[in-house]
Amino acid sequence: MSTILSNTITSVGGGGVSISVGNGATYISDGGAVTNSNVVQSLAKSYVFFDGTAGTPAAADSFNHSSITDSSTGNYRNVFTNTMANANFSGFALANNDNTGDGAHNTSYFQIETANNSNQAADENRVDALVVGDLA
Repeated sequence: MSTILSNTITSVGGGGVSISVGNGATYISDGGAVTNSNVVQSLAKSYVFFDGTAGTPAAADSFNHSSITDSSTGNYRNVFTNTMANANFSGFALANNDNTGDGAHNTSYFQIETANNSNQAADENRVDALVVGDLA
């Protein structure tokens, strides 16, 4: 194994640098703890924040997200820009202080369901969703 020590890594032509990290990478936290972890799988693969009460919901902020489909009251489909490797990813959603659920999903989208405190489908003005798993 080789060790590279550096304070700064700069691209030959200037600008950003691409660094490839293997799935079995070991990293050391700021506190000095050495952790063997699959760094690549630990990263968020998609997130979106939107107003579900808007006539046509649109992302206020997002990553790996191409569109939102308002399927029905409290039912939104978050379509990915880059698909997931399989449908076994984990998706989480929050909506105000009310209830959320993960509806049907596949490699192309994550279905988000929101409901009020009485468990009735309801559009929510603050919907956040996060997806972790493997990209295709």
